[in-house]
Amino acid sequence: MLKNKCLFVGQVGAIDYRKLPNDAKVCRLELSVSETFKDANGQRKENNETIPLQAWGTMADWIKQNVRSGDTIHVDTSMRTERRETSSGDERTRVVFRVNHVDVLVRNKQN
Repeated sequence: MLKNKCLFVGQVGAIDYRKLPNDAKVCRLELSVSETFKDANGQRKENNETIPLQAWGTMADWIKQNVRSGDTIHVDTSMRTERRETSSGDERTRVVFRVNHVDVLVRNKQN
């Protein structure tokens, strides 16, 4: 059986919590991750990525209460593709990761 599961460890960037008109709660946050490697010339390089995360309902509330920008977290997610149509009729797609579970590993000392 295949499972849609993605695990990340990274540093939290921007956090946006909203309560929607239908009373649904959503928290969108960015997770910065990096990897270090050596290129063909033996030079050390670093590759940085920003992962878009979404949490809904009680998980959104938990993140609002317990996670701050700058914290290092371990997050268990599932990948989703969102599709929307622009006002000009073009279709746009983007990949987001729906949060299933979060562990705060290191607190940002400035918060």
